[in-house]
Amino acid sequence: MSLPSDNKIYFDIATIATALFTNPSYNGALLKVRDLLLLPYDEEDIERFSCHDDKIIYKEEFGTFKSSHEINDLHRPNHGLAHAVRLSILVYKVAMAKLKYRTDFPSVIKKKAVDLAIVALFFKTGRKCDMGRGEGSQQVAYDGYMNVSLENYNAYSYESKPDNFGVYIDKLYTTKDELADILKEAHSFELMRCCNIAGNLDTKMIKFELILLHLTGDRIEYIDNLALWKNEYKGFELQEYITNSNNRRNEVFYKSSTSIQYLFRQLCKNIVPNKTFNPLYTQYKALRILSQNNAKCNYLDKQITNVENNIAVLNKIKAKSDIDHVFLNAEEKRLQSLVYTYIESFIMRNVPCTNCKKLKP
Repeated sequence: MSLPSDNKIYFDIATIATALFTNPSYNGALLKVRDLLLLPYDEEDIERFSCHDDKIIYKEEFGTFKSSHEINDLHRPNHGLAHAVRLSILVYKVAMAKLKYRTDFPSVIKKKAVDLAIVALFFKTGRKCDMGRGEGSQQVAYDGYMNVSLENYNAYSYESKPDNFGVYIDKLYTTKDELADILKEAHSFELMRCCNIAGNLDTKMIKFELILLHLTGDRIEYIDNLALWKNEYKGFELQEYITNSNNRRNEVFYKSSTSIQYLFRQLCKNIVPNKTFNPLYTQYKALRILSQNNAKCNYLDKQITNVENNIAVLNKIKAKSDIDHVFLNAEEKRLQSLVYTYIESFIMRNVPCTNCKKLKP
């Protein structure tokens, strides 16, 4: 089934995902967060707070796509890997939007956007079940979860890590500054998967979040949010799994919640090349940035030369009067896939480079 046609949003999502996933500090955090979010919840807390929908069992539904060593159960459907990455992308998007449209917003925020996106990754890693904030023992437990999230964040060190950013985890809702506002606003959009909040938020950002949820196979909760999607994309048939909170048993959601590589591909798909947006050149630009950040990396340099030579051939074809558009489109897709592969090699830290220590595990 084809996705709704809103190419600029797909382009923005792909651009942000590439910028984050290829950032060494974010990438290292992502690998650690993935492992934390694959851990099962605490059975006692699930029982104590009646969170019995906290685990989705896939044994019956998708036996054909899983190998024997893969996890049969998805333990954190509401606050897992897909949620953490969506939240970090929203943080980056909100920060850039504020910088663009608000003249009073501090320019230093641009330098801190990736750092705040890393905070967003760790934001819910300390959870033992999916219950929310409340009163009494429930709030005490919730505060304990956030303290563990803070510990997880503090345990991850990277070059130029800012001081005191942990405050945006355990004291987010009592902190009053621009960065706290960005994370709170980003989190409010991500609540669309489980709360009836569409009427209170910016329409453009709602569309951005709806497509993020769709690309990662998550559901859209409550009638107002569903009505907004249907009004924006008339004639587009929603999958059943995003209209029912208890029906996330689909391959896209499972893989987006367990595989960094698959999640990256999902976030960068469905961009239709035109004069303004070309996924090949967007990803190629990211590859160049990787090379610049990792000096004397023979592997990346060789791949960049390969891509540059192929792009030169494509440009010659475009200059001809009798353009073979079928061949041109096929070549662009082939090259785009090639560049994805190189970027994914960096993301998973398995680039076979003997000169660049930064790229080794």
